[in-house]
Amino acid sequence: MLDEEAPAPARTIHAHGLQKKVNLISGRKISGVNQTESMLESNIVVAAHVDPRVIKIEAQPLTFDLRSGHEYASKSELHALKQPRGYRPWIYTPDFRVTLRDGSRILVEGKHTSWLKQNPEFDRVLIAVGDLGHRITLVTETLFSSSLVRNLRLLKPLTGSRDETLGPSVQGLKAGGPVRAAKLLSSGMSQRSLFLTLLSGRLRCDLAAQPLGPSTLVELGDGSTTHLEVLPL
Repeated sequence: MLDEEAPAPARTIHAHGLQKKVNLISGRKISGVNQTESMLESNIVVAAHVDPRVIKIEAQPLTFDLRSGHEYASKSELHALKQPRGYRPWIYTPDFRVTLRDGSRILVEGKHTSWLKQNPEFDRVLIAVGDLGHRITLVTETLFSSSLVRNLRLLKPLTGSRDETLGPSVQGLKAGGPVRAAKLLSSGMSQRSLFLTLLSGRLRCDLAAQPLGPSTLVELGDGSTTHLEVLPL
């Protein structure tokens, strides 16, 4: 059952059998259980949850009439307004809006490259939104390798969890450079601790290189979490 407390999306998403397949996703940065129209959109939400720059995610937060420049809470609200005879609004509803730690807000649109090739006029939408004073970024499926998706989904449940001490199992990293995760795990580090230290930046690795596992190369971090900043924000 969907969360009745969650904000209503600005446009209606139809379930499979009507128009589109629906994916359900939730998390600590997004209110309630949300519907996404594609795996790409779901991956964007997961990446935003892992990204430490992001503190809030809103799905389909508003609808634009790009012709007039007006903003509406939903597509239905826009349609409910009486328009002058012959006027046709230029309607656009972004997939997400993310709020960053510095308070800035960015609209995020997920589109497959095949769709963009068939709809080259979509560039006009991005330009029009920017002209209205909004920051907007376009994300395609090319951002997400299968390894990156798997790793982000492994890390997402632990975002916001308390970090653990590194312990003696990583003391050799300073001198020895990158080591395989198997060495840390065999030295007493738990998988949970490994994931938490990756999230905190005390350890780091290339999340897109390969699925997290015993052969993953990890190195001592300095607290920087840039390896978690997947989205072009």
